[in-house]
Amino acid sequence: MKIIYITNTPSPFQIAWCNFLQKHLDIEFWFLIEFSDKAHGVPDYWKIKLVPGCRKISLKNKLNGLSYSSTLKEELDKSNPDVIMLGGSWHARYFYSGYRWAVNNNKKILVGPVEFSKNLFKLRVIVRNLIVYRLVYKKVDLWMANAFIHFDYLTMVLGVKSRIFMNYDNYSPYIALPLKRDKEKIVFMFGGAIEKRNRVLEIIKAFERLVLEYDNIKLVIAGFGPEKGGCIEYVSQSEALSESVYFHDIKDWDEIVEVFNGCNVLINFASYSPGSGVILSAVASGMAVISSASVNAFRHFVIDSYNGYLVYDELSLIDAMEKYINNPGILIKHRERSRKIAKDTLTFDSHLNELNKCLK
Repeated sequence: MKIIYITNTPSPFQIAWCNFLQKHLDIEFWFLIEFSDKAHGVPDYWKIKLVPGCRKISLKNKLNGLSYSSTLKEELDKSNPDVIMLGGSWHARYFYSGYRWAVNNNKKILVGPVEFSKNLFKLRVIVRNLIVYRLVYKKVDLWMANAFIHFDYLTMVLGVKSRIFMNYDNYSPYIALPLKRDKEKIVFMFGGAIEKRNRVLEIIKAFERLVLEYDNIKLVIAGFGPEKGGCIEYVSQSEALSESVYFHDIKDWDEIVEVFNGCNVLINFASYSPGSGVILSAVASGMAVISSASVNAFRHFVIDSYNGYLVYDELSLIDAMEKYINNPGILIKHRERSRKIAKDTLTFDSHLNELNKCLK
């Protein structure tokens, strides 16, 4: 069975996933968008070499905002796969040509992992999605959902066939990290895009209230984004924060693992996040997790009071942080439980098993 996965940007985790799958499946990853085409940009450490089985097929034409590849049909005719997988965090219109080819040639079609915006339950969005998913893409055999909320939405609201299958990274390096960390300080961490929806400045302000009382805590911020400069400026104006908040400028993809290695607790305080792979990395590295309920990945990998805490506002965030500061035994137990969850679910072998279920 030959599989072609058509997606957008060649992210490092997709390249690693493709490299692993080459040993088990007849599969190729086709990427349609160059890094330079992305309006919001990507960090330099994303720009790594493609492995065998990965290739770029750039979008050639744009008509009234509709982008497509003029060579995709020709390339698919040559390859003639048995299964077409369509993915990427983009609007469905971009891969319509791949979908039409599969329909016309009676091929199996999988789409995903699918993510939705925070507006998914607005009436106009539901109506639009019913048209798109039930009519325009009615021949899709399976929609792969990137989180439970997307699975619920696809099956119960849109009434289409779906399975959970998330965007997975290679978590083996994280799982291999020692659980033993710095005993002198509890290191909290934020990782990801430093933008408004992730409320990084609010995390810093919550930390500021605690650092004035406790001298054994530290905050590491790893990421890039439009609000990073404002966060750095805020920290620089406080002597207490300047000595306890560290901005980590990552230069290489493999360097990310070492950032997690030095931290104890991940904080994800986003007002909305469709998946948040940073939670998966944190769980694999043996960290406790403080997450807002608006981060969809928490339903998979964070169990309240088991390996982390769910928070809803700044006061509950401060309370969760303080629980770890005052109860190091709870922190150790939560971190051990995160590692156990990861060993059971966050390996490429377990991802392959889930993918094979989708392909049946």
